[in-house]
Amino acid sequence: DSFHGSAFSIIFQRQFCVFERDKNTKTSKNSRLYDLLAKFHVSDRLVRNAEDVDDVLRKEIDYLKVNAILEKERTASGEFLKSALGHCEEKQKKKEVTVADFQKKSCCGCGLCAQICPKKCIELRQDKEGFYYPVVNQDQCIKCGRCVQKCVQTMKNNQTLTDAYIGYNPDESVRKDSSSGGIFNAIASAFIDNGGVVFGAAFDDDYSVRHVRIENKENLSRIMKSKYVQSDLKDCFTEIKKHIEKKTVVCFIGTPCQVCGLKSFLGKEYDNLVTVDVVCHGTPSPKMWEKYLNLQKSKYHSEIESVAFRYKTYGYHSSTMRIAFKNGKSYFGSARVDLMLKSFFEGLSSRPSCYKCHFKTLERCSDFTIYDCWNAEKLVNNLIDDDKGFTNLIVQSSKGEKILEEIKDKYELYSVDLKKAADLDGVMIWNSAQPHPRRNEFYHGIDEELLDNHVQKFAPIKVKDYLIEYSKKYLYNMSAFRYIRNKLR
Repeated sequence: DSFHGSAFSIIFQRQFCVFERDKNTKTSKNSRLYDLLAKFHVSDRLVRNAEDVDDVLRKEIDYLKVNAILEKERTASGEFLKSALGHCEEKQKKKEVTVADFQKKSCCGCGLCAQICPKKCIELRQDKEGFYYPVVNQDQCIKCGRCVQKCVQTMKNNQTLTDAYIGYNPDESVRKDSSSGGIFNAIASAFIDNGGVVFGAAFDDDYSVRHVRIENKENLSRIMKSKYVQSDLKDCFTEIKKHIEKKTVVCFIGTPCQVCGLKSFLGKEYDNLVTVDVVCHGTPSPKMWEKYLNLQKSKYHSEIESVAFRYKTYGYHSSTMRIAFKNGKSYFGSARVDLMLKSFFEGLSSRPSCYKCHFKTLERCSDFTIYDCWNAEKLVNNLIDDDKGFTNLIVQSSKGEKILEEIKDKYELYSVDLKKAADLDGVMIWNSAQPHPRRNEFYHGIDEELLDNHVQKFAPIKVKDYLIEYSKKYLYNMSAFRYIRNKLR
């Protein structure tokens, strides 16, 4: 049950297994053991039953892969020590300040300032909560002021509201693979069919979330589905500008602040760029997401095969988190019992700026706005909600109207009253999420214990919650679940 024994086993390339310490004690320190095993992709070395020891030891560790990770971590450690010890005197002479020092609660983390800086002297760094904020190297800064002038907090929404619709993608496989109705897939596919590219948030190999470029329809599924984690944009804006200047048609989807960040970076409108913003509840930190994944991998003794934040386990109206593991096991959990979803919707885990979002308005700077449609039957007469998912769509520009007309055979759309749709389904269009009273305390202690124990202190999951969760499976299998849910709606 030794963290250090496990660490030395990895360093000296030994076949090993490790037990958990007593979970009932506050000093078990199992979390650092979970993190160590997950970092080197050896979570399957953790055993909870003595009879499993022989089976674990028979399976040899692939130290070629482990050593590659170890070398990367050694290099990073060396660079850290050089910075901390080798340049102490030089570091005292330099003064580093964050662009958002005076407005940290307003910084949305879009990274525009780092990408717009002509001297590339702005770096995004994680704070203690795991959110990225800009830091400026004052020795390199030429005081041009572009980072402040271009900040999205000063940007105004300038599109004109036009039409509102609800709809779905008639391709059943696409609709099933989408969080709602799959309308974005129809829009994005049109760009690829015309030789264009699409940028959106996708899972990386380690299931961190970042914006990527998609050039074929086979890969569009990567940027579909909700991902309740702040996406890393890196040099996405710079890459988009290069494509635009080459006359490539480009579609970008992101949160409202990310869309405005792109528009501010470009500085003017382009006919070959279309933007789609997703009505947003907030963005938890990448750090918390990593902790959640490490805990799940430890519990299931396996690396992850796939993740879906909103898998239509019991239909669109009762989706769950779903994690498929490489050992063939699967995890399902709704916001009632899932640690990541529970803390998110309880107002514990989002970025500070999300609780006073600058972009909560009907008027957007995008060409399209999309959000969930929970009340299709109330918005369209005689429409039957088949529980497969509908999408609310607001067309914000004439450019958006033109695209819809061009792809009208790729979707099923119904015109709806904008105000009624927004009142029924769009509470987050106008309103920021409300922070939990102990939100700051939640992040302050997140490194001190296992995530499941930590979340339980702030958003308790009760026996009743588990009973309701487990009953869904049996009711669904008996075809009674949808009937009961509809009666309660």
